[in-house]
Amino acid sequence: MIKQRTLLATGCIFTLFFFIQACTPSTSTPPETRAANLRLDARFAMEYGDQEYALEKYREALNLFPQDLDARLGIADIQMRKRRFTEAAETLQGALPLVKEGEHWAALGQAFQAARLPDQAAVAYRKSVEQLPGNLAYQIALGNLYFESGLTDSAASIYQFARNSNPNLPGIQRGLGRCFARIGLIDSAVVYFTRALAQDPNNSDLLCEQADARLRLGAAEDALVDLQRSVQSNPYHIQTRYLLGRAWTTLGNKSKADLHLGVFQRQKELASRILALEHAGAERPSAETFQMLAYLYRQRGQDSLARSSLQRATSLNPMLTVPQETGHNGAF
Repeated sequence: MIKQRTLLATGCIFTLFFFIQACTPSTSTPPETRAANLRLDARFAMEYGDQEYALEKYREALNLFPQDLDARLGIADIQMRKRRFTEAAETLQGALPLVKEGEHWAALGQAFQAARLPDQAAVAYRKSVEQLPGNLAYQIALGNLYFESGLTDSAASIYQFARNSNPNLPGIQRGLGRCFARIGLIDSAVVYFTRALAQDPNNSDLLCEQADARLRLGAAEDALVDLQRSVQSNPYHIQTRYLLGRAWTTLGNKSKADLHLGVFQRQKELASRILALEHAGAERPSAETFQMLAYLYRQRGQDSLARSSLQRATSLNPMLTVPQETGHNGAF
Protein backbone atom coordinates (compact mmCIF):
# COMPACT_ATOMS: atom_id res chain seq x y z
CA MET A 1 0.00 0.00 0.00
CA ILE A 2 2.82 2.42 0.93
CA LYS A 3 4.61 1.60 -2.32
CA GLN A 4 1.47 2.30 -4.33
CA ARG A 5 0.98 5.65 -2.60
CA THR A 6 4.61 6.54 -3.27
CA LEU A 7 4.24 5.70 -6.96
CA LEU A 8 1.00 7.68 -7.14
CA ALA A 9 2.60 10.72 -5.51
CA THR A 10 5.58 10.48 -7.85
CA GLY A 11 3.25 10.30 -10.86
CA CYS A 12 1.34 13.37 -9.69
CA ILE A 13 4.59 15.31 -9.27
CA PHE A 14 5.72 14.44 -12.81
CA THR A 15 2.27 15.31 -14.20
CA LEU A 16 2.33 18.68 -12.44
CA PHE A 17 5.89 19.31 -13.66
CA PHE A 18 4.99 18.68 -17.30
CA PHE A 19 1.80 20.78 -16.94
CA ILE A 20 3.82 23.73 -15.63
CA GLN A 21 6.35 23.30 -18.42
CA ALA A 22 3.61 23.29 -21.03
CA CYS A 23 2.04 26.47 -19.63
CA THR A 24 5.32 28.36 -19.26
CA PRO A 25 6.67 30.23 -22.34
CA SER A 26 9.84 28.60 -23.56
CA THR A 27 12.94 30.64 -22.83
CA SER A 28 14.81 28.61 -25.41
CA THR A 29 12.98 30.38 -28.26
CA PRO A 30 15.47 32.78 -29.89
CA PRO A 31 14.78 36.43 -29.01
CA GLU A 32 14.55 37.40 -32.69
CA THR A 33 11.73 34.86 -33.13
CA ARG A 34 9.84 36.20 -30.13
CA ALA A 35 10.42 39.75 -31.39
CA ALA A 36 9.02 38.76 -34.79
CA ASN A 37 5.86 37.46 -33.10
CA LEU A 38 5.49 40.76 -31.25
CA ARG A 39 5.90 42.67 -34.53
CA LEU A 40 3.15 40.53 -36.01
CA ASP A 41 0.89 41.50 -33.11
CA ALA A 42 1.77 45.14 -33.76
CA ARG A 43 0.87 44.87 -37.46
CA PHE A 44 -2.50 43.31 -36.61
CA ALA A 45 -3.12 46.15 -34.16
CA MET A 46 -2.29 48.73 -36.85
CA GLU A 47 -4.74 47.08 -39.23
CA TYR A 48 -7.40 47.46 -36.55
CA GLY A 49 -6.36 51.07 -35.93
CA ASP A 50 -4.93 50.61 -32.44
CA GLN A 51 -1.70 52.60 -32.65
CA GLU A 52 -1.04 52.61 -28.90
CA TYR A 53 -1.10 48.81 -28.61
CA ALA A 54 1.02 48.50 -31.76
CA LEU A 55 3.57 50.93 -30.33
CA GLU A 56 3.70 48.94 -27.11
CA LYS A 57 4.35 45.69 -29.02
CA TYR A 58 7.04 47.25 -31.22
CA ARG A 59 8.80 48.55 -28.10
CA GLU A 60 8.57 45.14 -26.43
CA ALA A 61 10.12 43.62 -29.55
CA LEU A 62 12.94 46.16 -29.47
CA ASN A 63 13.63 45.58 -25.78
CA LEU A 64 13.75 41.86 -26.42
CA PHE A 65 15.93 42.13 -29.52
CA PRO A 66 17.69 45.53 -29.80
CA GLN A 67 18.98 44.69 -33.31
CA ASP A 68 15.40 44.55 -34.66
CA LEU A 69 15.40 47.07 -37.51
CA ASP A 70 11.78 46.40 -38.46
CA ALA A 71 10.66 47.22 -34.92
CA ARG A 72 12.47 50.56 -35.07
CA LEU A 73 10.89 51.36 -38.42
CA GLY A 74 7.48 50.41 -37.01
CA ILE A 75 7.96 52.75 -34.04
CA ALA A 76 9.09 55.57 -36.35
CA ASP A 77 6.08 55.02 -38.59
CA ILE A 78 3.67 55.43 -35.66
CA GLN A 79 5.55 58.50 -34.42
CA MET A 80 5.20 60.07 -37.88
CA ARG A 81 1.49 59.24 -37.97
CA LYS A 82 1.24 61.13 -34.69
CA ARG A 83 3.14 64.06 -36.29
CA ARG A 84 6.00 63.57 -33.82
CA PHE A 85 8.69 64.04 -36.43
CA THR A 86 11.51 64.89 -34.00
CA GLU A 87 10.92 61.63 -32.10
CA ALA A 88 10.73 59.73 -35.38
CA ALA A 89 14.04 61.23 -36.46
CA GLU A 90 15.71 60.07 -33.21
CA THR A 91 14.28 56.57 -33.68
CA LEU A 92 15.56 56.43 -37.25
CA GLN A 93 19.01 57.70 -36.27
CA GLY A 94 19.17 54.82 -33.80
CA ALA A 95 18.47 52.44 -36.66
CA LEU A 96 21.49 53.50 -38.72
CA PRO A 97 24.02 51.10 -37.11
CA LEU A 98 21.67 48.19 -37.86
CA VAL A 99 21.36 48.80 -41.59
CA LYS A 100 23.48 46.57 -43.78
CA GLU A 101 21.48 45.56 -46.87
CA GLY A 102 20.34 47.68 -49.80
CA GLU A 103 16.65 46.99 -49.17
CA HIS A 104 17.02 48.22 -45.61
CA TRP A 105 18.71 51.42 -46.76
CA ALA A 106 15.83 52.04 -49.15
CA ALA A 107 13.28 51.47 -46.37
CA LEU A 108 15.22 53.86 -44.16
CA GLY A 109 15.30 56.41 -47.00
CA GLN A 110 11.52 56.24 -47.31
CA ALA A 111 11.17 56.68 -43.56
CA PHE A 112 13.54 59.66 -43.43
CA GLN A 113 11.67 61.24 -46.35
CA ALA A 114 8.33 60.79 -44.59
CA ALA A 115 9.89 62.30 -41.45
CA ARG A 116 10.76 65.42 -43.50
CA LEU A 117 14.50 64.81 -43.35
CA PRO A 118 15.53 64.98 -47.03
CA ASP A 119 19.30 65.09 -46.42
CA GLN A 120 19.27 61.88 -44.37
CA ALA A 121 16.87 60.33 -46.88
CA ALA A 122 19.27 61.12 -49.73
CA VAL A 123 22.17 59.47 -47.88
CA ALA A 124 20.10 56.33 -47.30
CA TYR A 125 18.85 56.17 -50.88
CA ARG A 126 22.40 56.60 -52.20
CA LYS A 127 23.52 53.69 -50.04
CA SER A 128 20.70 51.55 -51.45
CA VAL A 129 21.69 52.48 -55.01
CA GLU A 130 25.37 51.72 -54.32
CA GLN A 131 24.57 48.28 -52.91
CA LEU A 132 21.86 47.40 -55.44
CA PRO A 133 22.79 49.28 -58.63
CA GLY A 134 20.41 47.18 -60.72
CA ASN A 135 17.32 48.22 -58.73
CA LEU A 136 15.84 51.03 -60.79
CA ALA A 137 13.07 51.72 -58.27
CA TYR A 138 15.69 52.94 -55.78
CA GLN A 139 17.32 55.12 -58.43
CA ILE A 140 13.95 56.66 -59.32
CA ALA A 141 13.21 57.26 -55.63
CA LEU A 142 16.52 59.11 -55.27
CA GLY A 143 15.83 61.13 -58.41
CA ASN A 144 12.36 62.06 -57.14
CA LEU A 145 13.83 63.14 -53.80
CA TYR A 146 16.39 65.36 -55.56
CA PHE A 147 13.65 66.87 -57.73
CA GLU A 148 11.38 67.61 -54.75
CA SER A 149 14.37 69.19 -52.97
CA GLY A 150 14.89 71.56 -55.91
CA LEU A 151 18.04 69.80 -57.17
CA THR A 152 16.88 69.55 -60.79
CA ASP A 153 20.30 68.83 -62.31
CA SER A 154 21.01 66.04 -59.82
CA ALA A 155 17.57 64.55 -60.41
CA ALA A 156 18.03 64.64 -64.19
CA SER A 157 21.42 62.91 -63.87
CA ILE A 158 19.89 60.09 -61.84
CA TYR A 159 16.99 59.65 -64.30
CA GLN A 160 19.40 59.62 -67.25
CA PHE A 161 21.59 57.04 -65.55
CA ALA A 162 18.57 54.82 -64.84
CA ARG A 163 17.42 55.31 -68.43
CA ASN A 164 20.53 53.51 -69.67
CA SER A 165 19.22 50.32 -68.06
CA ASN A 166 15.55 50.61 -69.01
CA PRO A 167 14.50 53.68 -71.00
CA ASN A 168 10.82 52.77 -71.01
CA LEU A 169 9.99 52.84 -67.30
CA PRO A 170 7.22 55.41 -66.73
CA GLY A 171 8.92 56.67 -63.55
CA ILE A 172 12.02 57.59 -65.55
CA GLN A 173 10.04 59.18 -68.40
CA ARG A 174 7.94 61.19 -65.97
CA GLY A 175 10.99 62.31 -64.00
CA LEU A 176 12.72 63.59 -67.11
CA GLY A 177 9.51 65.32 -68.21
CA ARG A 178 9.27 67.14 -64.88
CA CYS A 179 12.90 68.24 -65.13
CA PHE A 180 12.42 69.62 -68.66
CA ALA A 181 9.21 71.38 -67.61
CA ARG A 182 10.95 73.04 -64.68
CA ILE A 183 13.71 74.51 -66.84
CA GLY A 184 11.24 75.71 -69.46
CA LEU A 185 11.79 73.12 -72.21
CA ILE A 186 8.05 72.44 -72.45
CA ASP A 187 8.04 70.67 -75.83
CA SER A 188 10.57 68.13 -74.55
CA ALA A 189 8.58 67.74 -71.32
CA VAL A 190 5.43 66.83 -73.26
CA VAL A 191 7.35 64.20 -75.22
CA TYR A 192 8.43 62.46 -72.03
CA PHE A 193 5.03 62.82 -70.33
CA THR A 194 3.38 61.24 -73.38
CA ARG A 195 5.77 58.28 -73.23
CA ALA A 196 5.06 57.81 -69.53
CA LEU A 197 1.30 57.98 -70.08
CA ALA A 198 1.50 55.30 -72.76
CA GLN A 199 2.31 52.88 -69.93
CA ASP A 200 0.37 54.54 -67.11
CA PRO A 201 -2.64 56.09 -68.89
CA ASN A 202 -4.90 56.73 -65.87
CA ASN A 203 -2.39 58.40 -63.57
CA SER A 204 -4.11 61.67 -62.60
CA ASP A 205 -0.89 63.30 -61.34
CA LEU A 206 0.83 62.54 -64.62
CA LEU A 207 -2.14 63.64 -66.71
CA CYS A 208 -2.18 66.95 -64.85
CA GLU A 209 1.54 67.46 -65.41
CA GLN A 210 1.07 66.96 -69.14
CA ALA A 211 -2.05 69.18 -69.18
CA ASP A 212 -0.19 71.95 -67.35
CA ALA A 213 2.64 71.73 -69.89
CA ARG A 214 0.17 71.92 -72.77
CA LEU A 215 -1.54 74.94 -71.24
CA ARG A 216 1.85 76.64 -71.07
CA LEU A 217 2.23 75.90 -74.79
CA GLY A 218 -1.20 77.42 -75.50
CA ALA A 219 -2.75 74.05 -76.40
CA ALA A 220 -5.79 74.31 -74.14
CA GLU A 221 -7.93 71.89 -76.15
CA ASP A 222 -5.25 69.18 -75.93
CA ALA A 223 -4.98 69.88 -72.19
CA LEU A 224 -8.75 69.36 -71.88
CA VAL A 225 -8.41 65.86 -73.32
CA ASP A 226 -5.88 64.98 -70.61
CA LEU A 227 -7.97 66.55 -67.86
CA GLN A 228 -11.19 64.83 -68.91
CA ARG A 229 -9.34 61.51 -68.75
CA SER A 230 -8.07 62.46 -65.31
CA VAL A 231 -11.47 63.39 -63.91
CA GLN A 232 -12.92 60.12 -65.21
CA SER A 233 -10.11 58.23 -63.51
CA ASN A 234 -10.34 60.17 -60.25
CA PRO A 235 -13.17 62.71 -59.80
CA TYR A 236 -11.71 63.73 -56.40
CA HIS A 237 -8.33 64.83 -57.76
CA ILE A 238 -7.97 68.46 -56.68
CA GLN A 239 -5.39 69.64 -59.20
CA THR A 240 -7.49 68.30 -62.07
CA ARG A 241 -10.35 70.64 -61.13
CA TYR A 242 -8.03 73.64 -60.88
CA LEU A 243 -6.51 72.97 -64.30
CA LEU A 244 -9.95 72.41 -65.83
CA GLY A 245 -10.87 75.87 -64.59
CA ARG A 246 -7.73 77.30 -66.20
CA ALA A 247 -8.33 75.45 -69.47
CA TRP A 248 -11.97 76.60 -69.81
CA THR A 249 -10.92 80.16 -68.90
CA THR A 250 -8.35 80.08 -71.71
CA LEU A 251 -11.03 78.84 -74.11
CA GLY A 252 -13.41 81.62 -73.03
CA ASN A 253 -16.07 79.43 -71.38
CA LYS A 254 -16.62 81.23 -68.06
CA SER A 255 -19.55 79.09 -66.86
CA LYS A 256 -17.59 75.84 -67.15
CA ALA A 257 -14.52 77.47 -65.67
CA ASP A 258 -16.54 78.68 -62.67
CA LEU A 259 -18.09 75.23 -62.24
CA HIS A 260 -14.73 73.45 -61.96
CA LEU A 261 -13.10 76.20 -59.91
CA GLY A 262 -16.02 75.97 -57.49
CA VAL A 263 -15.45 72.22 -57.13
CA PHE A 264 -11.73 72.89 -56.70
CA GLN A 265 -12.45 75.34 -53.87
CA ARG A 266 -14.77 72.93 -52.05
CA GLN A 267 -12.31 70.07 -52.40
CA LYS A 268 -9.51 72.29 -51.10
CA GLU A 269 -11.60 73.22 -48.06
CA LEU A 270 -12.39 69.54 -47.48
CA ALA A 271 -8.66 68.72 -47.64
CA SER A 272 -7.96 71.46 -45.07
CA ARG A 273 -10.60 70.07 -42.70
CA ILE A 274 -9.13 66.58 -43.06
CA LEU A 275 -5.60 67.85 -42.38
CA ALA A 276 -6.75 69.69 -39.25
CA LEU A 277 -8.53 66.60 -37.95
CA GLU A 278 -5.50 64.42 -38.72
CA HIS A 279 -3.37 66.74 -36.59
CA ALA A 280 -5.98 66.70 -33.82
CA GLY A 281 -6.19 62.91 -33.93
CA ALA A 282 -2.41 62.65 -33.68
CA GLU A 283 -2.20 65.00 -30.68
CA ARG A 284 -5.41 64.08 -28.82
CA PRO A 285 -6.91 60.84 -30.19
CA SER A 286 -10.67 60.56 -29.70
CA ALA A 287 -13.37 58.35 -31.16
CA GLU A 288 -15.31 61.41 -32.33
CA THR A 289 -12.32 62.80 -34.25
CA PHE A 290 -11.71 59.55 -36.11
CA GLN A 291 -15.41 59.07 -36.78
CA MET A 292 -15.52 62.51 -38.41
CA LEU A 293 -12.36 61.70 -40.36
CA ALA A 294 -14.00 58.54 -41.68
CA TYR A 295 -16.99 60.58 -42.85
CA LEU A 296 -14.78 63.15 -44.62
CA TYR A 297 -12.53 60.53 -46.19
CA ARG A 298 -15.63 58.92 -47.66
CA GLN A 299 -16.67 62.27 -49.15
CA ARG A 300 -13.34 62.29 -50.97
CA GLY A 301 -13.60 58.69 -52.16
CA GLN A 302 -10.83 57.43 -49.86
CA ASP A 303 -12.68 54.33 -48.71
CA SER A 304 -9.70 52.46 -47.24
CA LEU A 305 -8.77 55.45 -45.07
CA ALA A 306 -12.42 55.76 -44.03
CA ARG A 307 -12.50 52.13 -42.91
CA SER A 308 -9.23 52.38 -40.96
CA SER A 309 -10.46 55.58 -39.27
CA LEU A 310 -13.67 53.85 -38.20
CA GLN A 311 -11.62 50.97 -36.83
CA ARG A 312 -9.52 53.48 -34.89
CA ALA A 313 -12.69 55.14 -33.58
CA THR A 314 -14.19 51.86 -32.36
CA SER A 315 -10.89 50.84 -30.76
CA LEU A 316 -11.03 54.07 -28.73
CA ASN A 317 -14.72 53.63 -27.94
CA PRO A 318 -16.08 50.09 -28.43
CA MET A 319 -19.60 51.39 -27.68
CA LEU A 320 -19.50 53.79 -30.62
CA THR A 321 -22.44 53.52 -33.00
CA VAL A 322 -21.11 53.17 -36.54
CA PRO A 323 -23.48 54.63 -39.16
CA GLN A 324 -24.40 52.74 -42.31
CA GLU A 325 -22.27 53.57 -45.34
CA THR A 326 -24.29 55.61 -47.78
CA GLY A 327 -21.76 56.09 -50.56
CA HIS A 328 -19.91 59.22 -51.67
CA ASN A 329 -21.26 62.73 -51.84
CA GLY A 330 -18.07 63.81 -53.57
CA ALA A 331 -17.80 67.35 -52.16
CA PHE A 332 -19.23 68.77 -55.35
